[in-house]
Amino acid sequence: MVEAHLYRGTTGGAKTPHTERDLMAASSVSTAGNGEAGAQAHAATAAHPKGLVFDHLALLARVDEDWETLKLVVEAFCKDAPRLLQGVADSLAAQDLGATSRWGHALRGSSATVGADALCDLAAALETAGRQADTAAAGATLVKLQSEFKEFCCVVNETLQRAPGTTPRSPTT
Repeated sequence: MVEAHLYRGTTGGAKTPHTERDLMAASSVSTAGNGEAGAQAHAATAAHPKGLVFDHLALLARVDEDWETLKLVVEAFCKDAPRLLQGVADSLAAQDLGATSRWGHALRGSSATVGADALCDLAAALETAGRQADTAAAGATLVKLQSEFKEFCCVVNETLQRAPGTTPRSPTT
């Protein structure tokens, strides 16, 4: 499963950040303006199939091939994602579909940042269901999101166990 992850691009001169906020920002640096590297990244992204559980190569490229930084970014996401999923559940329980859409938007952005493509796709569907006031679709999507997050954590653990120079440990602990 890990081998199916594809390369999507490079960020150029990203520095190693020191705070969780810096980590998340550094991992989402755009390739725009990087000349040939940016053009290659754009072409690779356009050809990239959606729905990967964890595109670790794209994230690795965004953090200058630094496995320790990748691990920190993923750990920050895994720490925050349950809060976002709970926000979705709470907003659905309160039948506040505007809030559901906003929670979906936040989850979509953070999922995209870490290369959780399948989560990102589901979060986009949740955001749309919230905007369209489709409670049934939003509820069904939440169930899929929760399951996909568990799968993401499993794939992350697999990936980190194979990572060169890192000490394997669960990012969700």
